[in-house]
Amino acid sequence: MSHLIDMTDEEYFALPSLDQSQLKAFLNNPANWGYSRLHGTVKKTAALSFGTAFHAYLMNTGDVIAPPEGMKFTTKDGKAWKAEHEGTGEIVVSYDDMQTLKLMKQNIERSSLEGPIDFMDILASGYCEHVIEWVDKKSGLTLKAKPDCVPVGVDYIIDLKSTRSANDMEFAKEAWNYGYHIQAEFYRAAVAQVDPKEIGREERLASGMQFWAFEKTEACDWSPITISADNPMAEAARTSIRNGLTRMAECVEKGEDAGYGKGIDAAAEWCIRNGYSKTPHEAEFPDWIVKAAENLL
Repeated sequence: MSHLIDMTDEEYFALPSLDQSQLKAFLNNPANWGYSRLHGTVKKTAALSFGTAFHAYLMNTGDVIAPPEGMKFTTKDGKAWKAEHEGTGEIVVSYDDMQTLKLMKQNIERSSLEGPIDFMDILASGYCEHVIEWVDKKSGLTLKAKPDCVPVGVDYIIDLKSTRSANDMEFAKEAWNYGYHIQAEFYRAAVAQVDPKEIGREERLASGMQFWAFEKTEACDWSPITISADNPMAEAARTSIRNGLTRMAECVEKGEDAGYGKGIDAAAEWCIRNGYSKTPHEAEFPDWIVKAAENLL
């Protein structure tokens, strides 16, 4: 039995267990995953910084602050102001980004007041950014997850997304590209490890994950889009997760047998050393490329 644990991002990332982001990276390219796990560093991009502020501002899990209008971080005063506030642990965003965040929050607050669902109350009463760690029985691997919000008294999980489009079809494409369906099922498995009484639920298994998708431009409109357990993509995700964990466990065994250490780090080293085939081999072209080439003759 696992519990929801309040933990900082630094403490969470320091855990050696495997999370859904690493699993997706492993499924995509084992060697790149291995290198990133052992030697990689997190690159602080503008999108990543905004995402951090977006989550903290909407869920009230951190202090988000912006400079006065007109102040630029490229100036001497702007750099000094930013360094001062980051030094106190505040999350610093630009003036323009703060206006976007304010509009996003105003929109969900209005939806809470005008509609049948009090979205803000769900966030306020739920377990936001709490960690779950557990052992997957079939693979023996230790896994970890940090859902945005595990609401109390309802049967779903919430993940906040800032996105290019909250249109159903466009978001579905984004969900496929970034593996949100895998994230949803991984988190369902995580929450299932927690005693449902601890979070005021009747059932151990969540019905699905609601992605609260907020557009980052213009009106900052938003929509709660669900990937339920009976969604065909959820079934595909469960298969991908099981296949990935099985392969990962095999890599752990191979890495340990090769003397690369213990656990998932041993698997990472093995994957780095055993990537693509180094034996010369013939290129294989799919039929559609061959036909396209023949049509040019």
